[in-house]
Amino acid sequence: MEEGKSHFCGHCGSPLEGGSVFCGKCGTKVESIEASSVIVGQQAGALAQATQQPQPSMMTTQGSTKGKGKAKFFVIGGVTLALVVALIFLVPLLVGTLTPKTRTMMVYMIGSNLETKTAAASTDIIEMEDAKFNTDDTKVLVYTGGAKEWQLDGINSDENAVFEVTPSGITKVKTFEQKSMVDPSTLTEFVDFAYENYDTNFYDLVLWDHAGGPIIGFGEDELFEKDDAMGLKDLGKALEDSKLVKDGKKLEFVGFDACLMGGIEIAMALRGYSNYMIASEESEPNEGWNYNFLRAVDKSKSSEDVAKQIVSDFADFYGEGYPYDEDMSLSAIDLSKIEQVAETTGDLFERVNTEVTAKTFSQYSRVLTRKKVYGYNGRDSESFDLVDLKDLVSSLADLHPDEVARVNEAIEAAVLYSESNIEYTNGISVYFPTNNKQLAKIFVAEYRNVTFSDKYYDFLKKYSSFIGGKRLVERDSYNDLTSTVSDDTISVELPSELLDNYQSAKIAIYRKIVDEKVEGEWYLPVYQSSEVVLDGNVLKATTNNLQFMLKVKHADGTEEHNFVTMIEKERNAEYAEYTIFGVLGIKNEETIAGFDIEAYELTLKVDKENNVEIKEIREHTKEGQMPSKRVYSMDEILWIDFLAPSMNLDHDTSGTDYGTEVSISKGDMMEFELVDLNTDFEDMCGTTWCVSSDEVYYRFKVYDTQGEVHWLDMAKVNI
Repeated sequence: MEEGKSHFCGHCGSPLEGGSVFCGKCGTKVESIEASSVIVGQQAGALAQATQQPQPSMMTTQGSTKGKGKAKFFVIGGVTLALVVALIFLVPLLVGTLTPKTRTMMVYMIGSNLETKTAAASTDIIEMEDAKFNTDDTKVLVYTGGAKEWQLDGINSDENAVFEVTPSGITKVKTFEQKSMVDPSTLTEFVDFAYENYDTNFYDLVLWDHAGGPIIGFGEDELFEKDDAMGLKDLGKALEDSKLVKDGKKLEFVGFDACLMGGIEIAMALRGYSNYMIASEESEPNEGWNYNFLRAVDKSKSSEDVAKQIVSDFADFYGEGYPYDEDMSLSAIDLSKIEQVAETTGDLFERVNTEVTAKTFSQYSRVLTRKKVYGYNGRDSESFDLVDLKDLVSSLADLHPDEVARVNEAIEAAVLYSESNIEYTNGISVYFPTNNKQLAKIFVAEYRNVTFSDKYYDFLKKYSSFIGGKRLVERDSYNDLTSTVSDDTISVELPSELLDNYQSAKIAIYRKIVDEKVEGEWYLPVYQSSEVVLDGNVLKATTNNLQFMLKVKHADGTEEHNFVTMIEKERNAEYAEYTIFGVLGIKNEETIAGFDIEAYELTLKVDKENNVEIKEIREHTKEGQMPSKRVYSMDEILWIDFLAPSMNLDHDTSGTDYGTEVSISKGDMMEFELVDLNTDFEDMCGTTWCVSSDEVYYRFKVYDTQGEVHWLDMAKVNI
């Protein structure tokens, strides 16, 4: 050591004894440095500690090395002090901002019948490969199971497995014992595997399959059909039990490539486990997400950027150029702000709860019942009654403007980014008894387990007690009322008990049926519409209504024309949608018959000029089950049966189907037109029955505020 020079420890700043190899205070192996270098060493140590894991050191108990470091610090001067303090505090922040982030994206893929019948899961995996994403930045893991058959080579239906997806293909990285994919422990197993084996900054989770909203839940395993879907409590438990969450971390986002999971109930259930949620308020089409978003994901992208990219690419896919006019909705929700939405919504409905009484119930039902219900197929008994939250609370703006403003402000803050082509859709849905009021008590009882707010639940419990309480209108049918037909209008005066509890109405059109094998008077419903006006106490509708005609244009140049029964399921200022249910034959060369028989629901969209297009032909699921994502293409349909059951004045059905069956061959086209009731119509006859060409009847169908249906008398109309 040179004489005349001061030498100090580069770690703690303490003076060094001549010839020292280890610092006498902190025990660090050192090289002697000059006094002017001490502060640089301290800065480097501070920055290293801020950006790296702390390293063990051999600290002694003699004196305070901090005190000695501070004493040396002040020798340097005030300006340097300020600079170092700034560096110590700011550099970690800057490093956190500028350091590139890698991510692992976990896709929990329950193949179900979506894979077995349409290869939808395999198609999405191929879409991930084709995105040509950077594997240095992003790892994509897919956990497969729950399907009877997988179409992609390498994926087996007799095991659960994790595959890593790259632009070069898929590689199996782990095989698990086959068990139910709706068992929460199976999802935990996947998250744990990814967390333990893929060391990245961010972890995302995509849940892929069928889903039915907050009450029904997520997931349908084809191999364990007796198992219920994964409810919100199950989903929360799966994440809570994961090692990632137990280590005090969160997923960056949980995304649902599934139907109807964009609800506040689901967002609240996930807020403790994830920073963001990505989900749809509406049912998704068969193709689901557009996984091309992966090509835009790199280390510079924040989770907010990725979430927005997913929503944007989803909207682009179903925009111009997509062959069908599908409803589209997807939102990215900031879960750090969802509690404010829940709190303000609860406060609003706490006030409303005090105002709803037996006397005011019908008034509030008319105010709160929404036009747009997600996942609705036209059958009230199958409705999940999910509505847009902002649309629901905004209906109370005249009564509680301040509270409504606070809720809407909270919703706008929480919805990071949303895309939709659906009216009244703002990014977050909620359960509210709307169409399916007959099951309101059952749904609300189930809702106790998924509610986002005790105050909102208390309101629903009281509200549903009036729905299912003593009937406000006792009579089902009013065959003694006289409907007046004049010019192009049919009208009827409502009795006071029906008027006081009136919710909405439809006009139904029938043709008379004569069937030698069926006793009594029977009528074939051909059209139903909500184009009805309540003027004071008089219900009115026009009699220039129409009927749908099906045209099948065969490849050989011939055409078939048939009239079909369509029921309106939704109407707004721009268009109306109509639906029909039935069965069809889907090509399946592996069966003896060469086809599978499946239930469907066909939806038509009619614009203001009465132009008609086929919106979709979707798989129809059983009552009480989650809606299917599966949408059929014309190429796979061999034949389609359009049902037309007859009804009497008591709305009983005869059990006889007077519909028509149409065969579809390669090159055939199926079109619909909305035509006048007397257009090209001759008596339709079978062996023992005929549908009259000239006996047309109109009948009002009135809904009261409890959801009960009341049929008014039938009036014959000349056409």
